[in-house]
Amino acid sequence: SIAEGVLKKELEQLSIEEHEQIVLDVHGLSAPAEDPTKDDIQRLEEALSQIAEKPAYEKAVLQDRSYVRSLQPMFLRAENLNVKASAALIVYFFEIKRELFGDQVLGRDVLLSDLSTDDLETLECGFLQVSPVPDIVGRTVVFASPRFMRYKSFHNLVRLL
Repeated sequence: SIAEGVLKKELEQLSIEEHEQIVLDVHGLSAPAEDPTKDDIQRLEEALSQIAEKPAYEKAVLQDRSYVRSLQPMFLRAENLNVKASAALIVYFFEIKRELFGDQVLGRDVLLSDLSTDDLETLECGFLQVSPVPDIVGRTVVFASPRFMRYKSFHNLVRLL
């Protein structure tokens, strides 16, 4: 298939070290990401201040600055403490969150009550299952069974995910 060909091409372009790191990550054997320091958080704040266009992020900060700050370590870990990449990812996250759920949820987590009836039907069809037991390194395990997937619009599926 086309997807397999694209994936194969991407994998062939990885270095041996990158390939080995992926194998370790998949099996939960890689070293956990470092926890960001206060200096990392401060450098992230500076990187965010240098991004000119960030309306959803700014609105989220106005709604609840402490909520936005509580997410910063997660984004720093996701980008291996690269503050520029983390800043860009945070801005992107809030833009997508705004696009999917509107302004009212920017300063807080999305709740079940934020989902529409069609979103809830997609959730209840059972194609996504969360294991009650985490993997060996404590990660949540999610199973997807496409044959059970039902949704009225692709938007419902994306909002659920």
